[in-house]
This record gives sequence, structure tokens and C-alpha cells, in this order.
Amino acid sequence: MKKGIVLLTCILLLASCSSAPDANAIATSVAATVASEQISAPPPTEKPTSIVSPTWDMQAYKTEAALTQAAKPTNTPRPTNTPRPTNTPSPTVSLEEYQANFSTLIVEALPKISEDIETVNTVRFSDGKFYIELKLKWASQDRQPPVSYDVVQKFAYIFIDNYNAQVAAYLSGSDPFILDLITYSTNGDYRYESTTDYDTLVKVKNKSITYDEWVAAANAGFR
Repeated sequence: MKKGIVLLTCILLLASCSSAPDANAIATSVAATVASEQISAPPPTEKPTSIVSPTWDMQAYKTEAALTQAAKPTNTPRPTNTPRPTNTPSPTVSLEEYQANFSTLIVEALPKISEDIETVNTVRFSDGKFYIELKLKWASQDRQPPVSYDVVQKFAYIFIDNYNAQVAAYLSGSDPFILDLITYSTNGDYRYESTTDYDTLVKVKNKSITYDEWVAAANAGFR
């Protein structure tokens, strides 16, 4: 897919500059890719727009008119009236296609923005939430909370600047948009879950919330 090629090209270029590319630089590259893919469709309650009427080539028209005048042709039959082109509906993209495209971008981005991820298990929209399920490289329980918060930070950095609250709600099919992040330790013994809504993602991105405040707001914990 074109978007995937663009994303991977950006990541490979960053990786070629250093043996250990900076995660923030990669996140910036991913954000630029997401921006190029961001939703432009209106909410479902709005009618789709229509394609504008064809434009005319005025230079070609003037040239043709000058040649016709110079030739002074004899009487010729008048051209018959031709129907004007009618507006046609703009092609639309379904919500499911938007969700699939966005999910693919995140699947490709996650292993590049966090070295703590061993496997991306699931990335999908369901029941009005955006689910990400990861298996981490760590077996210890105490490593999961900070890694989960780091992933939420990186996601917020990519997401917030490109999707406002209204579009994010349209994307997830519910208001507000909610990121449901589930991480497992590498041996599967520990499961850590957090549910971060759009407003909290904004605060995380703007660094106006502490780690402990995020834990409380996202109801983050082992369960």
C-alpha cells in the first residue's frame, strides 16, 4: 500500500542516519505520514459534496477564435445545443476503510517508536474504542507501567496534531475517542490495561499531566 511504503521509507531513511534512531524523530516521521492520511470526510450526518463543473481552457479558446476570424468562413450550420455537464457525486470512503488504513499505519509504526515491544498482537476498532494489544520484551512486572505510558505518549504525539476531537470521534464511532492499551509481559504472566480518552491524550501530549495523574485518569493497572 502506498501509505505503508511512504511510512517505511521515512523510517528507513532515519535508521540509515544512525545505528539507533531517535524515537522522537521516528514519531515525527510517522506523524507526517498520518497527516497525509488524515480523514477529510464529513461526519455521517452531512451530505457529501459534489465535483465542480469542468473548467475551460481560455488560451485555447482565444487561439481558436482568432484563427476562425482570420479565415472568414462562409455560412456554416449553427452548432446544435449540447447538454451541460451535470455535477456527479464525489467518491466517498467508508468508515471501515478509514479505520483499516489508520490501523495499518499504527501497526507499522509501533515497533519503530518503542524498542520495548516484542510483538504487536492486535490493533483494531471495536465497540467504540481503539484497541492496541502488545507483548513486551520484559518479564518483570515493574517494567510494564512505564512502557505503557511511553507508548501512550508516542501515540498522543502522532495522533493529536492530526485528528481533532470531532474527527477522532467519527473515526472510532463514539464520542469521546478512547485508546484502550493492553500490554502483556513476555512470559504472559502480567496483563496491564489503560483506557485513555481524547482529552487525556491531549494533556499527555502537552505534558500538562503527570504520570500518576494519567494512571488515575486512564484507570491503568494490572487486571
